[in-house]
Amino acid sequence: MRAVIFDLDGTLCDSAPDLRAAANKLLQSIGHKPLSLEVVKSFIGNGVPKLVERIMVHSEIELTMSRHIELYAEFERIYGANPVERTVLYPGVRDALDMLQRRGYAMGICTNKAHKITLMVLEGLKIDHFSMRLLVATVFQPINRIPRCCTNASCNYDQLMFGT
Repeated sequence: MRAVIFDLDGTLCDSAPDLRAAANKLLQSIGHKPLSLEVVKSFIGNGVPKLVERIMVHSEIELTMSRHIELYAEFERIYGANPVERTVLYPGVRDALDMLQRRGYAMGICTNKAHKITLMVLEGLKIDHFSMRLLVATVFQPINRIPRCCTNASCNYDQLMFGT
């Protein structure tokens, strides 16, 4: 194994509280009730566009393409203003990253999170000094993580450990 590629949210850090805060600010701005942390956690996975879609369906907001794009953009604006107010690293993550770097492993983060926000999260969690390549999906086009990350990391599949 030459490289380790991590998912960011739910693997290295718990970002659910900040995602919930952004979701509830969005909902409040359009006159809808807030969601519990448990409900928002159940919506996480497959990127922010899917998260916003799930919020809309749950909150009985008409799901049209134009409304989805509008609310997605507003969610990104709200979340991007401070994506690490409540987000925390899971216990042992910093030590594990330090050990992997000392041992010479290439590391990467494969995420559906927007690139700019990903950089803010890494900086806010104080793990931006680790040599990690970012592999970020494009908006509304979630990646098939393992093949795309293997290609972008310049490693063969059998040389990787993919941590989710």
